[in-house]
Amino acid sequence: VQAGNAVGCVFTHDSSGIFVRQNRFNPSSQDFPYTVCRVADATCWSFVLDYDTDTTRGDTASLRDLPPGDYTITQGPVAGRPLEFIACVGDFTFDLVARRATVTLGAGGSRECTFGNQPA
Repeated sequence: VQAGNAVGCVFTHDSSGIFVRQNRFNPSSQDFPYTVCRVADATCWSFVLDYDTDTTRGDTASLRDLPPGDYTITQGPVAGRPLEFIACVGDFTFDLVARRATVTLGAGGSRECTFGNQPA
């Protein structure tokens, strides 16, 4: 590099993660509770998502630096808002009645799942 020239660098930290998104097609002030659990040892993380103009809670949650393994992602029951679909990137299984997706997270990998509810 010569004097006066600029060099740009982008540093990226790839981490294993699970990304959960509440659908954006039916905005609502309703809060949607979620739990993500590692199947191997039942370690769980809970959070609440929503999609509306109130920025108190977002519509996406990120759980990063997770060890490889199987994980369940469950949306808690919400009165008057039946779960309509679960869509995940990559291989997954789901149970709409149980409001749950199961994903396998590989080493350094990530999974993103979107949950969609019927409008109130």
